[in-house]
Amino acid sequence: MAMVMLLLLSTIAVSAIRATNSGIRIVGNMQAQDEAELAAQLGIEQALSNLSTFTTPAGATVNVDINQDGTTDYAVTVSAPSCVSAWDVKNSYSAQLSGQVPKTSVYDVQALVTDSRTGAQVTIHQGVRIDLLPYQSC
Repeated sequence: MAMVMLLLLSTIAVSAIRATNSGIRIVGNMQAQDEAELAAQLGIEQALSNLSTFTTPAGATVNVDINQDGTTDYAVTVSAPSCVSAWDVKNSYSAQLSGQVPKTSVYDVQALVTDSRTGAQVTIHQGVRIDLLPYQSC
């Protein structure tokens, strides 16, 4: 009877350890995915913070160090913004000043993130709407 109880308790202990290990792996993968998405968003924000991203579009690569240890954790490749649509801004006060009617332009920006440790990749799309002068617009 003691051996049966010992076998039963051992089986319960082994299954509890396996469940814990699986849970830890799941949490680690979710954390890595969240970090990669954060790195992608950071890369997009850095690219969009410069107006020349829209007037002279070109791709960019941003190296992100999440844990601030001096080593690049993620390489973010931000594609050049692609124009989706554009239309004239209605009732624009700047049109009266410059003689040109600004255009509202909608762009799609894509960021591809590669985790340098695991090789995992995440792709994020960001929509951007910005008012530009006609010669700057798409």
